[in-house]
Parts: sequence; C-alpha cells; structure tokens
Amino acid sequence: MNDHFADVSKKGTMSLTLALIVLDRLNTTERIDVARDNLVEAVRVVSAAAKKQVPRRPSTINNYCGRYSTAKKCPACGFVIIPEPTHCCSNCGQALDWSD
Repeated sequence: MNDHFADVSKKGTMSLTLALIVLDRLNTTERIDVARDNLVEAVRVVSAAAKKQVPRRPSTINNYCGRYSTAKKCPACGFVIIPEPTHCCSNCGQALDWSD
C-alpha cells in the first residue's frame, strides 16, 4: 500500500492535501486499497473545508476591551477580528460575510 494511505486512526489527523489525494485516487481506473476509516476521514476533512468556503456573518462584540466600540468574532472559531473586515478569518480560514 502507498505511504499516502497509511492508516489515519485518530480523527482530525488527516490533512486536506491527503484527503484530496485519497478522494482523487478513487476516481482513477487504477485499483487502490483505501481503508474505510481513511475514506470516512477524507470525506470529513473535505466537507469541513468546503463548509468554510461558505461565507458566514461574524457576530458583534460591543465595547471590546474598552478600546474599540465594536469588534467582530469569527462564527467558526471565535477569533476576534478588529477593526477592519477581512475576506476570511486569519485563524481558521472561515469565509466571512460583511453584508448588512
């Protein structure tokens, strides 16, 4: 078996790159053996990454640390974003929706 497909026994240990390799190999005509746990983990990793591409509205924090009248918090990880809007959270990569 290829080293790319070594058993990923702990949830959350597979990288997005490896998950894409696992899923991409399933689309080839070449026979490969992928452990069921690896396939399940690959689908979970790719699904989580895809969900982060859907923009979500950050929540508002009023009077943050007494320095800012308002700050925003990432809806995925809770990272505080101040004061300028960005396209995505610099902590977790969640796409952000700044529309009113």
